Amino acid sequence: MHAPASSSFSNIFELPPGHYGIAYLDDLQFSTHLYWDLYFPTIVEQRKTQFREEDVISKVRQRFTEAIKLRLKADVPVACYLSGGLDASSVLGIAQSMLDKPIDAFTLSFDHPTYDESSDARSMTEYAGSNYHPVEINGDILVFCFEETAYIGEKMFFNGNAITKYVLSRAVRDRGCKVVITGDGADEVFAGYGWFRQDFIENYLEDLPQEEKELILKDLESGDPVSDGVFMSSARLHQSRVVKSALGFFPNWMQSFMDMRIKIFPLFCKDYADYIKNNQIADTLMENLGGMSVLKNRPVLSKSLYTFTKSMFPHFVLTMMGDRTEMAHSIEGRQPFLDHHLVDYLSVLPEKYKIRGLTEKYVLREAMKSVLTDRAYKKQKQPLWTPPLIDKKNKKLHEYMKDIVHSRETLDMPFLDQKKLIRFFEKDEGHSQADQNVVDAIKFLTVSSILIHKRLVMC
Repeated sequence: MHAPASSSFSNIFELPPGHYGIAYLDDLQFSTHLYWDLYFPTIVEQRKTQFREEDVISKVRQRFTEAIKLRLKADVPVACYLSGGLDASSVLGIAQSMLDKPIDAFTLSFDHPTYDESSDARSMTEYAGSNYHPVEINGDILVFCFEETAYIGEKMFFNGNAITKYVLSRAVRDRGCKVVITGDGADEVFAGYGWFRQDFIENYLEDLPQEEKELILKDLESGDPVSDGVFMSSARLHQSRVVKSALGFFPNWMQSFMDMRIKIFPLFCKDYADYIKNNQIADTLMENLGGMSVLKNRPVLSKSLYTFTKSMFPHFVLTMMGDRTEMAHSIEGRQPFLDHHLVDYLSVLPEKYKIRGLTEKYVLREAMKSVLTDRAYKKQKQPLWTPPLIDKKNKKLHEYMKDIVHSRETLDMPFLDQKKLIRFFEKDEGHSQADQNVVDAIKFLTVSSILIHKRLVMC
């Protein structure tokens, strides 16, 4: 979890999202000012506004099409990142319909069938008439690019997906492309992550008995085994009273990271553990977001979307997973889903247009149906995620990470206990899929932090 304005470095702060800063050279003061914010209507305002579904679908398609049209303007060819899922397929489908020559579409290809979406991506390029470029990802490549990804990103990451974005951008550069359009932002504006559907089920289906809710949640979790435990909250180890008081509930996206924090806590050295034991990151997040009047009397889903979009999204997704891995290879990423006209319109729509039943991004599916393959139209969200470290194909990657943990650099880390960390890395068996995902996340977080410290502090 990331609290706006904070960073891993002492006396170094990030600008809060939607703000600009002014430095006053005469007295060396610095001030921040809000220039844009999300607006979600209150429950009463939503009930007063009437929406016709056919009009909503038409307006979403119109605004999204205009967003892509603007982002295709360039004096160099524009390529496309393509995962094979709904978001990127929608971008490719609309963009290709505007051009008279094939777009170069780049897709990550994993050597593990559960995590590989390349066949869906290939089908989409054939349907749209685009050029298909698979980019191979395996354990050797992840090892080779691990340290450089941590260095250029300057942030800890909890899966190898950050490394794969670095590799993907490199492939685009090597092909001679300078600009790519991406599907980034769709999950945040259309409520695509599993967390949001969990919030929806737990808080909106009021008439259902608790037993039925739990069965629906289990079906939801079984539909995404790839990232269960991280993008689906499966435990309830700790909840912040401050957050529950401010929001009226505890968002599942926060729950996942709070549960992870509790499991990583025993790996800290004693001095650091004592220093942060009373520092609740979820409380800090709420404090940094300022007054919660902007969320007063708002629906549950709006509160989840707002808090995630003001924290993890700009400070990790758009930086670590986007701009920094792209600009490491001088690639300009453009995100049509973040066009402010589209975002402003989507924020006022009732939740039923984002989540309907167990189907996420409902209105996007309907608006884009004509440019999608049947598979892309029906496909459930599958986050970009690398195979588990215990998989035999990832043996070299896991051994590399163990070597880092045993290294002198780890001994010099100011907040990790090397002996505890070594023991943690040796416990590889007996985990459920959800637990294994969390264990792997902690391993990636600790190793990436060690490498950042090595390159940015000890150099």
